[in-house]
Amino acid sequence: MTDLLEIVELAKDFNAGLDVRVLLMRIDPRTRDTGEMIDYLRENKLSILDARICERVAYRRAIGEGATVAEIAKDPQAVAEMAALFQEIQA
Repeated sequence: MTDLLEIVELAKDFNAGLDVRVLLMRIDPRTRDTGEMIDYLRENKLSILDARICERVAYRRAIGEGATVAEIAKDPQAVAEMAALFQEIQA
């Protein structure tokens, strides 16, 4: 994570108004790791997107088939996660 913080600081040297937001991916909701990561990011004053992408078989299958999770449509949670991400980015 320190590499990320260094890169953000370097980028802000070139663009002081840079708006950096972090997307949490490959989240395992069964662990406390996500909460700890969120605490760390907030302590370092990084904005976190509300959307979260969990670790799901559907994403691996979609990549293997060269499709999106919506096209495969076998995991409604994965489809909902992608929809939430797209909606947040477009807002």
